[in-house]
Amino acid sequence: MQPGRTVWRVSHAERLAMLVDGKEFFDAFVQAARQAQQSLYILSWDIDSKLHLNRDRNEPPLYLGEFLSQLGRERPQLQINILTWDFAMIYAMEREFLPMFQFGWRTDDSVHFAMDGKHPLGASHHQKVVVIDDKLALLGGFDLARNRWDTPKHAPDDPRRINSKRQSYGPFHDVQAMVQGPGASCLGELFRWRWQRSQGEELAPPEVSDSDPWPKWIEPNFKNIQVGLARTLPAYNGEPEVREIEEFHLEAIASARKSIFLENQYLTSWKIGEALSKRLREPQGPEVVMLLPKRAVGWLEESTMHALRLRLLGRLREADEHGRLRVYYPYLPGLGNAFVNVHSKVLIVDDQLLKVGSANASNRSMGLDTECDLVVETDGDPEVAQGIAAFRNRLLGEHLDVSSSQVSENIREKGSLCAAVESLRGHGRSLRELDEQPPKWLDTDLLDKDLLDPEKPIKAESLLQKFLPAETQLAHKGKLIALILLLLLLGGLAAAWRWGPLAGMFDASALADWAAQFSSWPSVALLVVAAYVVGGAVMLPVVLLMIATGLVFGPWLGPLYAWGGCLISAVIYYWVGRLLGRNAVQNLAGDGLNKISRSLAEHGIINVAIIRLLPVAPYTIVNLVAGASHVKFKDFFLGSALGLVPGAALFTIFADQLRSAILDPSPWQIAASVAAATGLFLLFAWSKRRLLDQEAGQD
Repeated sequence: MQPGRTVWRVSHAERLAMLVDGKEFFDAFVQAARQAQQSLYILSWDIDSKLHLNRDRNEPPLYLGEFLSQLGRERPQLQINILTWDFAMIYAMEREFLPMFQFGWRTDDSVHFAMDGKHPLGASHHQKVVVIDDKLALLGGFDLARNRWDTPKHAPDDPRRINSKRQSYGPFHDVQAMVQGPGASCLGELFRWRWQRSQGEELAPPEVSDSDPWPKWIEPNFKNIQVGLARTLPAYNGEPEVREIEEFHLEAIASARKSIFLENQYLTSWKIGEALSKRLREPQGPEVVMLLPKRAVGWLEESTMHALRLRLLGRLREADEHGRLRVYYPYLPGLGNAFVNVHSKVLIVDDQLLKVGSANASNRSMGLDTECDLVVETDGDPEVAQGIAAFRNRLLGEHLDVSSSQVSENIREKGSLCAAVESLRGHGRSLRELDEQPPKWLDTDLLDKDLLDPEKPIKAESLLQKFLPAETQLAHKGKLIALILLLLLLGGLAAAWRWGPLAGMFDASALADWAAQFSSWPSVALLVVAAYVVGGAVMLPVVLLMIATGLVFGPWLGPLYAWGGCLISAVIYYWVGRLLGRNAVQNLAGDGLNKISRSLAEHGIINVAIIRLLPVAPYTIVNLVAGASHVKFKDFFLGSALGLVPGAALFTIFADQLRSAILDPSPWQIAASVAAATGLFLLFAWSKRRLLDQEAGQD
């Protein structure tokens, strides 16, 4: 632990406990929060006011929002501050609707709720911390959010695993550290810094008191030790980046002598991958045991992080020249297609180092998202080493369905962590080898980690550089400036129409009538196709054309025209690409499109459809490359026809609902717009899942 390099602070912990799985964490949170006297801070990536906290007790149900309001009413001096990530809309379907309303308006006045969006493009606030009176803090992988509660049994049919939408969910495994003492005060300082940074309000630290919020039933794993707090902070608004967590991981891996134990939701960090590969190639290097989820959760993660994990695991297996790598996932009979969602972020090295926190083993956790981890180093203390080993053995025992003492005894007998785990693996609940290979349609070289799992803030010009050579970027920047000016002009006209002098000249009904007349023209279909072809020539985003089509033609003809316009445009530029030839298209597209060319050419209809669903490159560029690469026209046409269906439906029907809400801004129409967006988002995810399942079935 080196302050300023591998950790932010080194501080004293009077007591430190590792809370495993949701029941233990939520029970500890409730009991500790009930002892709060002056301040209760919650720092989160996600939060749900309807989270059910006490699922196995013979008492009335306790929900998070009501619980916090009750605390505020009982203790007028208690100030409750919640700061959560102002999340990207792509996550909206997975979260509570309108959290500002749920926490800001429907809770007691003592509950101060805010959302923090001050971070670089593409980043998130991923720190997960609760601080009580600056005396006790909980930090790790848990949010106070839906789909987190579970017990170490992870029973397949546990009826208590129900979320706030009354939906059942699969087993969930995570770890949270609970620290008491000056270490908790440091985390209170971190929260106040985040609050002032995002809200412009300085919170006063709580006064010193003699209260003890530690839950009496929890036995600490460690007493009176030094703990380190490590962070990831991206460069933003003049603030320098902080990569303490990454430095700690690299130092820890390099220091390993016997074993490295990693339990993590993701495994995509190229630096961590290189560090592990280097140790695996050493003749006398450490054993590496990993516990990962069987697969990623959610359509977005499956398309990105899961694919990147497959690539990194392949490289680790290539580096494992001496057979010291073991990669497992927790298996429980009776789960069917479900699996244990390993969400924890634990690293243990040689019984000497322990890390628990919010940071995944991903690129973005190392440099782009805000993160906070707690680390422990033995510094030669055998009691601390014993505590670290006992915690690791507890985790392994849970997954192997044996006691931690059995794990400890087998490690001692075998003299090897890998051998001990192998000897304890059974046929029922146990650990199984994660030996999956990428599906045939997926070319992992096609995946760009800088786009799917970036480690630094993404600049708009960097996205252009991914696909266009230098001489084309200047022209593209001109188009970008023109598009921005056009959007500003349209925004100004819209404001003048709604509130200014144009209000009397045009009204929404008149424009709707004009759109209806236009849509009835005999040659309107040809005009739509021409718009898509011309738009493709100037690289106009096809999404804008789809939205315009939906606004004009409504929910029935709109999707059909959008689909047809996109498909005909794709066919035209396919043949343009074939006529121009590979060299000409290469000059336009740059070397970065070689990967797309290879993937399109090798894997047929399904891969064309997948690329239509994934924004791997500008629409016209993909069409040109497909033609220049001599992709079979039948594969290109059928794959495009299939892959364009979800997008055409998504954007055109949503645009029509938006138009209806503008014409009739009633609560019903606004709700219909939201419902349309929700339904179409689910349609997109379902269509994509079907494509993936179909190909997996064929394989």
